[in-house]
Amino acid sequence: MDTTVLNVFVEVAGRGSFTAAATALGYTQSAISRQVAALESEYGAELFDRLPRGVRLTEAGRCLLPHAEAVVGRLATAASDIRALRSLAAGRLRVGAFPTADTALVPRAVAAFRAAHPAVELSFGEGFVRDLVTRLRDGDLDVAIVTSTLPGLLDGLELRHVMDDQMFVAVHPEHWCAGHSSVRLRELADEEWIVGNARLEQTLFSALPSAADGFQPRISYVIREWVAKQGFVAARLGITLIPSLAAGSARPDVVLVPLHPDDSPVRVIYAATPAGITPPAALDSFLGCLAAAASQIAARALPASPGPRCLALHDPAARVIHVLHGEAEPVPDAPDARQLHDWQGVLVSEDGRHCRALSASGRPVVPAVTQQIRAPHGPPGRGRTTPFLPLSATGQNHPQAPLSGDWPPAGLRRPRPPGW
Repeated sequence: MDTTVLNVFVEVAGRGSFTAAATALGYTQSAISRQVAALESEYGAELFDRLPRGVRLTEAGRCLLPHAEAVVGRLATAASDIRALRSLAAGRLRVGAFPTADTALVPRAVAAFRAAHPAVELSFGEGFVRDLVTRLRDGDLDVAIVTSTLPGLLDGLELRHVMDDQMFVAVHPEHWCAGHSSVRLRELADEEWIVGNARLEQTLFSALPSAADGFQPRISYVIREWVAKQGFVAARLGITLIPSLAAGSARPDVVLVPLHPDDSPVRVIYAATPAGITPPAALDSFLGCLAAAASQIAARALPASPGPRCLALHDPAARVIHVLHGEAEPVPDAPDARQLHDWQGVLVSEDGRHCRALSASGRPVVPAVTQQIRAPHGPPGRGRTTPFLPLSATGQNHPQAPLSGDWPPAGLRRPRPPGW
């Protein structure tokens, strides 16, 4: 049955007139009359008594009316619900991800999506890539954040590129390579390595590029969790690879050195969906949030471009640091000022509340740029421990740290320069 005729029946019953119903629905009076006649033929009963002035429901018509109203109402509700799905005023999205993606990428994307579309029910599940693929194929997930170097594992899925995961080597701050802008694997051949699996093909080493073929790390410890690996690194028990996805959770007593691009494993992060399946209306918006989060992580993970050595001026009385990019630049006057040479430098945020360490190069200087950082409140005597984020030679930007509270943070105190 064409449900449109039920809507016509309800309208005629409510208005008591074919003509009034036709006007309300935008039909002609004869079209309304034909549809009512067709409905009466369908049920084999007169539904209206035709009167000189309008129409009136018969007993059969009164019996049909509540059912017709229920059907018309449910269909209207269904149409409204579908419109809400398209406008993301309702709906659901089921997301899955492998554990490392949950460090920063997925939380940022989920937070942005929920802020933009609070009416959409977003559920999340963590798992290994193989399990996520199974759940996608079984229809239990709408999208999964995955990565894989295993042949065929992602076959049959629609893959959208999210980001390339840059690799770092996590070392102790006093490790010999902590001051390098990058490091080659062959330079680390004699190091003790901490890996996540005894089978090398199931670790980050499984995707080594051709330039690093043949490299075999000396595995001393097998530890699955990133935080635990860093604990062993901080205790000088070895070094480990850390992807940019997990770099934001680096401990302050661990230094991340970028692995040379020619040696860095190629790990591509995808948003996977089942092929040939109509995706939820919310998927496109979530993918946009995911792309924005990936861009933020990639920007934080890029190593600082080599820059000049810095000349820094420390004024303990005013608790101000003047940073001069340039060895030959004049030093401004300041009470009780001390010059600190060969600092790696400081990059200051526009609002002056955050700073990041920069790598040194020792090359000729560029035009001078003076920036100031006001140290937090504290006894003037503490000012002699310069409130820089020293991050001794990480070769990369340090995660932002607010200039507040106890300063410098534990583990970030730089020894006083000679002569202080």
